[in-house]
Amino acid sequence: MTAIEAALAYVASDTPAAAGVVYLHVHPGPNEVFVTFAPKIRPPVSVRFVPATPRAGKSFRAVGKNISCRATLAGRKLRRGCRWPLPKAAHGKRLVVTVSNSAGRSRKFVFKVR
Repeated sequence: MTAIEAALAYVASDTPAAAGVVYLHVHPGPNEVFVTFAPKIRPPVSVRFVPATPRAGKSFRAVGKNISCRATLAGRKLRRGCRWPLPKAAHGKRLVVTVSNSAGRSRKFVFKVR
C-alpha cells in the first residue's frame, strides 16, 4: 500500500457520488489508482420581479427563495433588501439590481424605469 492509498479512504466503485467528496478507486494492477471528484453543483439564481418592469412612483421588488439583493438607481445605491419604493423623479433612469442566492451565485438585471 502506498502513502497515497493510506492517506485517502478507499470507497467501492458502486458508491453513489456525493457533492464535495473525493473517491479513490484502487484496482488490482500494479500502480493503478484512479481518483474521481464529485463537484459541487451551485443552482442558478431564480428570481422574478413585481411588477415585471419598474414604474416611477411605485414600489418594485424581487421575489425568490433564499435571495439577497442590492440595487442602484442612476448610479446611487438604494437601501438594502429586495423591495424599493421608486420616486416619481426616477422616470427614464437606469435601475440595476444584483440578486444573490444562498449558494453564492449572483446575477445582475438592468431596467429602465417607466
